[in-house]
Amino acid sequence: MVFIGVTSLLASGEANPKIVVWTGWFSDSACATPRVKNGVIAPTNPECSNKCIEKGEAAVFISEQEKDLFRIKHYPQVTDDLGYHVELTGTVDDATKTVIIASVKRLEYRGASCARPKKSSHAATSSSTGSATLPRNTKRPAKPAMTIETAAIRKAAGYPNRLATMPAANELNPTNRS
Repeated sequence: MVFIGVTSLLASGEANPKIVVWTGWFSDSACATPRVKNGVIAPTNPECSNKCIEKGEAAVFISEQEKDLFRIKHYPQVTDDLGYHVELTGTVDDATKTVIIASVKRLEYRGASCARPKKSSHAATSSSTGSATLPRNTKRPAKPAMTIETAAIRKAAGYPNRLATMPAANELNPTNRS
């Protein structure tokens, strides 16, 4: 298949075909183009890319080495590899920014980067406050309600109801009553 790719590239007028081995992800041009222009070299959402390719968007390869994207030629299985980090071997035409695929090796499934939890480089507790930090959009657990036993102990000790005002110090100490 490499031979066919090189032959067709030579026939199209490319004087020095460049055979490359890159790692990256397959996507569609509508999703990948703005991301790559903004320096985001990462997988796009595979479900979205699949829908866009089915609607006629061009299939592209996001190259980690080149930090760029290239249109795919002669690889009808592109939708099967969406979401996978892959190693691609192919022939590149730099003038048209296309790559003719010779082989694809799946490295690992990553899916969309927007769907994965962010990796944190700091500890689970804040060093300045000592309190646990929670991920964004996580609600703190509610304080447990006072149990009947706790309420009885508080009442026996002379503590008032939570909603009432605190009594004076001499009202809390039963030995200090006049």
